[in-house]
Amino acid sequence: MSNPISKMMTTLYATLSGVRPLWHVIVVPLGHLVLFFLSYSLIAIAIYEGWKSIPDGIRNYGYLKDGIELTAAILSSLGAIYTVFIFWKKYSWSQSPALDSAWLKELFMGVAIGAGILSLVIGIMAVLGFYRIDHFIWETDYPIAPFLIGNLLSFLAVGISEEVLFRAGFFHLIEDYWGSWAALAISSLFFGLVHLGNPEATLFGAVAITIEAGILLGAAYMITRKLWLVIGIHWAWNFFQGPVFGCIISGSSSTQTGIIQPVITGPDLLTGGQFGPEGGLIAVVVATGTGIYFLVKAIKQGKVVTGPKKAGENESF
Repeated sequence: MSNPISKMMTTLYATLSGVRPLWHVIVVPLGHLVLFFLSYSLIAIAIYEGWKSIPDGIRNYGYLKDGIELTAAILSSLGAIYTVFIFWKKYSWSQSPALDSAWLKELFMGVAIGAGILSLVIGIMAVLGFYRIDHFIWETDYPIAPFLIGNLLSFLAVGISEEVLFRAGFFHLIEDYWGSWAALAISSLFFGLVHLGNPEATLFGAVAITIEAGILLGAAYMITRKLWLVIGIHWAWNFFQGPVFGCIISGSSSTQTGIIQPVITGPDLLTGGQFGPEGGLIAVVVATGTGIYFLVKAIKQGKVVTGPKKAGENESF
């Protein structure tokens, strides 16, 4: 008679084509995940090295600098989309994020949510005396129109590339094998970890992003199974945090130009310090609270996949 514990450890579930061993649903998805991340990373590295190869005199010349950086961001977005497309074709994922005529409505709904959350965070900081306006950039004759247009497009490209990578890519792939809860946890963790590479990154800031942004964006994606809402949230979150309110974004630099140039004081634990507001407890509470609301909504709507969808199919690499 077979040992029931041994049987449980070597078999995860049964499918129409028979019982699948546990290692298939561990090794195969991990292998696909690694291949996916390496494919995307190679494209990103190629774009970055191409950008670095441009002579400094051209790369740093006036508005040309912004144009080159924007082009690199757009190419990175296209690289992310291409990587996900190849994996859908190769590994026959259960479905691709849906496209329909409501995309513009969902995009702007996401923009409203992202702008609202970030504005609430800054508002709370202001009420507590941590954030005050020093001056506006037009008072220093800063060319505001090119500044706004360039940043709107750049952060849209960032929102597209990162959401394609982490939600349509990581979340979608992991959910197909291990279900929604594992997808939410692992995609959130990866999303937080990549921000540790930023120049002013802190461990607490990366953990904060893992919790607040991981849950918020993952749960929003679970509700719609489309990218428009999460791209809108991500886009507005970054744009309002940096170019509007003048706060550092994810520890990406030591200074930030915004329409508002603020003076930020107070404990780093609440304000985020050198990482920016999203690395503080105020943002964690506000954004995570919104994410939990979306998560509860996804559960009530039956959008949570509680078990593997692929059931061990397409096991080859």
